[in-house]
Amino acid sequence: MSVHGHKNFTAWEWEITCKPAFDAETGKDVKKEDATPKKLVGRTLMWWEDGKIVRNHDYVQAKEV
Repeated sequence: MSVHGHKNFTAWEWEITCKPAFDAETGKDVKKEDATPKKLVGRTLMWWEDGKIVRNHDYVQAKEV
């Protein structure tokens, strides 16, 4: 989803499902077939000047699938 409140500002809402090759609980690498699927949900806020991004903030949270 993309929201344009002003020509100099954009907010994007997004989600990604992935299988990280790292287990945050154990601190160890895991094989692809052993990886647990995770869903990342996030927001990206961008400020624009002259057609270029001049400031960007990303916010993300991991969720179990």
